[in-house]
Amino acid sequence: MGSWLGGLLALGWGLGCQSAEERCKEAVEPARAAWGEYRQALQAVKDEAAGSGKKASGELEAVEKALDAKAKARADALNRPGDSAWYRTYHAARQSLCSDDATCAGLKGKVRQAEATVEEMDGRIARVEAVLTGLDMPHEPLPSVEDDFDRRAVLSTARESSGPVPEACPEPTGE
Repeated sequence: MGSWLGGLLALGWGLGCQSAEERCKEAVEPARAAWGEYRQALQAVKDEAAGSGKKASGELEAVEKALDAKAKARADALNRPGDSAWYRTYHAARQSLCSDDATCAGLKGKVRQAEATVEEMDGRIARVEAVLTGLDMPHEPLPSVEDDFDRRAVLSTARESSGPVPEACPEPTGE
């Protein structure tokens, strides 16, 4: 009976004597995984936007090339080729022709939207990288990441996974 009690006490001792470093690591690892998953979701959106922007840009180039002859004809009719006025007229005509052409205008909109999405994802990814770096110093407050309504569930999981980190990883006392 004494060995049974000793074994039980040893088991309790082993479970209850987890070091602060181990508790901290157990809190940080799921947080790191969840933030990594959110980063992957952002990267996927960025990659998709970059791909669609590249495709739209290629299509836009072909459409603008087709409108180019008309823009040159307008500039030639109003100004002497080679003049700065000719170039201004030519660029204004290209913009006007593209705005009047539904395909050209639509492709320009797609390119702008893709660029804006890539820029937004770059900013979000940078903030997530800051959180991931912050998890290396878990006793410091983690940087905040603004709401993301399109990927709300993944972000919520990442935020929730960070909740236990401050309690599990108190600031070192210097002892």
